[in-house]
Amino acid sequence: MRFSTARILVAVLAIALVAAACSDTVSEEAAADVLARCEPVPQATLDLIETGLTIGNGTLTNAAAVNSDYGAAIWVIGAQVNGDGFEGDKYLGIWVVADGVDADTITKIAAADDFTKGISSWGEDFGSDLQLVDGVSAAGACVIANQQG
Repeated sequence: MRFSTARILVAVLAIALVAAACSDTVSEEAAADVLARCEPVPQATLDLIETGLTIGNGTLTNAAAVNSDYGAAIWVIGAQVNGDGFEGDKYLGIWVVADGVDADTITKIAAADDFTKGISSWGEDFGSDLQLVDGVSAAGACVIANQQG
């Protein structure tokens, strides 16, 4: 499986924000500010996103949503991906949704990075590079915090 540079940077940032909260590298306040953006994802929304997974027995866990500063109706949803060939907690999918985080309000879903595009059929055009949308790194940090906690 190919990992994009942006995905690696997101993971490194997320890990740094969560793990460094107890060190001098990133202040506890900065880490707390990022994690304060984490919101739960309704199960119906996870079920909807799972319908687009292209891996066998694909499931999403430890999910978190972050409301993006990109637009009030834009949400970033991160989740641990598990399925055939994707065991453990090292696979992180990131999607961007429009018009709310509840399944019945979502009008668009798109994979935000190359890894997620490779395991998901969701891919509507949002007109921008979704890896750069505010909230992508925070959603990744939220998932890692959920895994630890």
